[in-house]
Amino acid sequence: MAFENTYAGTNQQQFGGNTQPSFGAPQYGAPQQMGYGQVPAPQMGYGQPIPQQAGAPVPAQAQPQVPASYGTTVDRVVVNKQWASGSKSWMAVVDITTDAELFLNGLNAWVNPDGVNIVYPGESRMQNGQPVVNQRGKKVVNHYYTPLYVKDGYNGYAEMSKILAPLAQSAVQTGQGVSDNPSDMGHSNKMFPAPQTGQGAPRAYGSAYVKGMPTRIYGVFVMPVYDENGTCTCRLALPSRPKMKNGQPVMKDGKQEYTQYVILGKSSREEVTNIVGQAVYDALVKAQQQVQ
Repeated sequence: MAFENTYAGTNQQQFGGNTQPSFGAPQYGAPQQMGYGQVPAPQMGYGQPIPQQAGAPVPAQAQPQVPASYGTTVDRVVVNKQWASGSKSWMAVVDITTDAELFLNGLNAWVNPDGVNIVYPGESRMQNGQPVVNQRGKKVVNHYYTPLYVKDGYNGYAEMSKILAPLAQSAVQTGQGVSDNPSDMGHSNKMFPAPQTGQGAPRAYGSAYVKGMPTRIYGVFVMPVYDENGTCTCRLALPSRPKMKNGQPVMKDGKQEYTQYVILGKSSREEVTNIVGQAVYDALVKAQQQVQ
């Protein structure tokens, strides 16, 4: 299997991603974000991700504190060992952490008298056709994305709650919670009241805009892109799932519609794709060497 390195730049430091595969079948999402094209060059080149720096505790009512210049890291790579240059199949599935500009959808919040519980979207983990449950009998969820959590420093869950909890409370009390923060692009931090079933606490749902707040994204499919010369680069298929209504797929203009749970902002799409592409190239080369 031949694979030409097209992930090249002027910086000659090699990106070192974690290429150890983990067990379990990758979950498929619909291709979403388009990648980039580059002229092939003989040398690999991407800079090392900037190391994490833990943020200080955040006082009440302050703006969220985040690790300074976290950048993007590739935390897991599982390559498609059957992939070869020219194939249209997926190249790899990866988990990444990035502080890039992101739009996050599918958030839920339970508004209790003693606080707000933010719930991140995902799907039940399955084994032998049955949901996996933990020791307390609750279903185990594979999340599409979660905030970064560092035990001795930055707590992304707490920081996200500072943004979304007031909006969820407002949604339940007034019918809508929309951010008035001018740095929130398009005021994308929003919460709306969900239909109540009479069981448990009131619930709200909505979306968030983050930038500079490290977020883990799971199950990102890396898809090949070929230019007119046959040069292969990639695009990222971030977590998404088909829209369903009454058990049937939602269609528009003859095509199935998808819920896009994570969308990369235009300002950071190319940079993140470059870093992931280099890590996948390294992993594919390693896989080739192991079978030779």
